[in-house]
Amino acid sequence: MRYTKRFIVIMTVLSLVILTACGHQEYAADEDLEQSFTTGLLDSIRSFFGMEEEPMYEVEDVNLEFTQAQSVFSHRLYQTIMDLNEEEQNVIISPLSIALALALTYNGADGETKSEMELALHLQGYSIDEINEAFKVLKNVLAHADEQVEININESLWTAEGIELQEDFVGRMTEYYGADITELDFTINESVERINKWVREGTNNKIEQIVDRLDPQTTLVLLNTVYFLGSWTIPFEEGMTQNKTFHLSDGTTKQHPMMARSGSFAYYENDQLQAVKISYGEQLFNMHILLPQEGHSVNEVSQRLFSSSENTTEEWNVILEGYTPQQVNLSIPRFELEYELQLNEALQSMGMSKAFGTEADFSKMLDSGGIWIDEVKHKTYIRTDEKGTEAAASTSVAMPTSLPLDQITMTVDRPFLFFIIEEQTDTILFMGSISNPEDVE
Repeated sequence: MRYTKRFIVIMTVLSLVILTACGHQEYAADEDLEQSFTTGLLDSIRSFFGMEEEPMYEVEDVNLEFTQAQSVFSHRLYQTIMDLNEEEQNVIISPLSIALALALTYNGADGETKSEMELALHLQGYSIDEINEAFKVLKNVLAHADEQVEININESLWTAEGIELQEDFVGRMTEYYGADITELDFTINESVERINKWVREGTNNKIEQIVDRLDPQTTLVLLNTVYFLGSWTIPFEEGMTQNKTFHLSDGTTKQHPMMARSGSFAYYENDQLQAVKISYGEQLFNMHILLPQEGHSVNEVSQRLFSSSENTTEEWNVILEGYTPQQVNLSIPRFELEYELQLNEALQSMGMSKAFGTEADFSKMLDSGGIWIDEVKHKTYIRTDEKGTEAAASTSVAMPTSLPLDQITMTVDRPFLFFIIEEQTDTILFMGSISNPEDVE
């Protein structure tokens, strides 16, 4: 039988939203010494071999039309996942991670498989080099956007022994994505552990295992990790956290730790929802929390925002452009959650069907062809608590006002949506809905 080979696309994602100011200070001396030594060593190596340092891109270099298209993809994917769930539950995804991992795969696609992926991933209208360049620049800008926020994005490819990837495909993987490419014997357990070790290193040990076993027919594993470490611009005081009632979607309640802070926030409200923006670091990264008004559900709000048949983000943009500075008494749950799902069904529902069957055409990846996607697996982790870096110089700078403001209360004590966004590029790093928060251990 011709079709005897398959490959796996795996995305591992970590969102860790916790950092103490003293934590930075404790390690500052050692980190500075290590960074100084490492920088000097790398400069010497580059000088000896005549290597050029990776260019530093600015936000002006980002293709904003491309990132807008990726926002549409993010919204459609999230809503597709929600529509496939029979009941409300916690959903946490990283659209950026998913888009990057599938971009690697798209580089090897041709024919109808490529056309379907273009539509599903909202890549139509761009050449393969334009897509790769857009992601390369975006990754670079995100990594250097805010010195107080750490973002690490990595890709790798793991091939079975004897598999020779096309030279052009390998070149694009290394040039644009800096991907590590490693050949392994997929028939031995050590290969599974080696892949999982790479994942642990890329996620600061927050995701310990992504591969349970490798089928002998597996030809290629593509991996992506996104690690986010952000600290609140103004932290929540631990002494203000109290157990309060959280209303679950099934009508029951539970007692859960609720963090509280009063101050100036970017705030928006309409008849369906309240929205607030909470800043990290220098305020380039923010968590947006959307709380449905009483009588409205998370799914009802997300359908209104993300189910546009025109594939636009008009409703979403109304919120982003409608924020105004307000004095808000804010209460949000403290939580730590893990999430895992297989994305095969969601991606096929979005029109990407051929890639998952024996009719798949990935001939630009492997000369012999005969490979298809067996599984797209996605794991995430997020932790949110009171701690963060105190950066008084940046507090409320982006929200000046000379008018007296009414006090607004926003108590996030029922299922809500959240988004972690880089504001200059409008990139959604993480998004999801929390229906049943679990406390931080």
